[in-house]
Amino acid sequence: MVPYGNAIKDPRTGEIQCQHGPDECTLNKAQLCAIKQGKTTDVWWPFIICTEDARTGGVDSIDSCADSTEGIDTDLLNVCYQGPEGDDLLAAAGVVTDNLDPPHEYTPWVILEGTQLVDTSDITKSVCDAYTGTKPAACSQDTATEAQAQEPTKCLKPKARAQTYVAPIA
Repeated sequence: MVPYGNAIKDPRTGEIQCQHGPDECTLNKAQLCAIKQGKTTDVWWPFIICTEDARTGGVDSIDSCADSTEGIDTDLLNVCYQGPEGDDLLAAAGVVTDNLDPPHEYTPWVILEGTQLVDTSDITKSVCDAYTGTKPAACSQDTATEAQAQEPTKCLKPKARAQTYVAPIA
């Protein structure tokens, strides 16, 4: 999980601009800080789900999601994502994203076992099929819901954004 999306870095200033604006960058930094702080998916994944929830998620949910996630310290998370550490983590996420092979064209861009997962309509099934250990309970459940059966929404990386940076007029 690399919260970066289709952001671009201004080559002159180094400033990262997220495709959907500053709130997306803030949320990406908070998620990156939670991943660093939580260390394992069992700890940080509930925070990611909470902040991505369409009804309650977003920038305004960062504190409440951190408060409700066992293993995430809200104060430490705030210091991280609001400071230089959050900026550094976002920049590092950009390096990882920009060096994907094949290069990402949209989000979500899922890599499973080193291969791009083109059909993201049922990620759980794909992960379970690839998993070689003892299958967790989620793998034995029917994961084909109506929402998963539909083509997932893809947020395309605009070609112009992928190739050049257009500086704002001062």
